[in-house]
Amino acid sequence: MARADPATIVLMSTMLFQLLIGTGRRAKAAMDNNLEGCVFLYGAVLGSVAIRGPQDGSWLVAGLCISLCIIRLFHLYFYLSGLSTKRSITYTFTGPVVIAMMIVNVVDAST
Repeated sequence: MARADPATIVLMSTMLFQLLIGTGRRAKAAMDNNLEGCVFLYGAVLGSVAIRGPQDGSWLVAGLCISLCIIRLFHLYFYLSGLSTKRSITYTFTGPVVIAMMIVNVVDAST
């Protein structure tokens, strides 16, 4: 079985995205947007595990990660609904939560 080169895959993905209309296009864009935020969530979780160990993770980081997931779910809902103002407000809350997760990890590392 022949494998497609990465350039062909990117081209096909772009062509398929151009075929999407309405909610399908919005859903694809929302998913891409959510994938961009996953890096911070993974970084906070891995940082907490690396600093405190897998058996003694930070409850505060865990709570912040859950709140980040809830905020991102609201963001996804508002994105799919076309409610740009509410989407922007939920996105604004993402930043402080991510910063708080990183600060908690740094404080845990210094103690």
